[in-house]
Amino acid sequence: MADQVFFYRLSRKFVDEQFDVPEEAKEVMYYSLAIGHHLGIVDCLSADLVCPLTGYRDWVAKLEAGSEARRK
Repeated sequence: MADQVFFYRLSRKFVDEQFDVPEEAKEVMYYSLAIGHHLGIVDCLSADLVCPLTGYRDWVAKLEAGSEARRK
């Protein structure tokens, strides 16, 4: 597995019911869920693409040096 690169996609989010949130704060929690911040919110990720590490490095090497795409 160490010689592979995994690309994950957020497949769903849900509120962890074990997380104790006062009633008056639930609106903030659900708003946070909508914008992606974590307050007792669980992200479910699934691997959408797996490629060999050498192939990934070859692909990144083709991106323009100093470009935002290469940086990210």
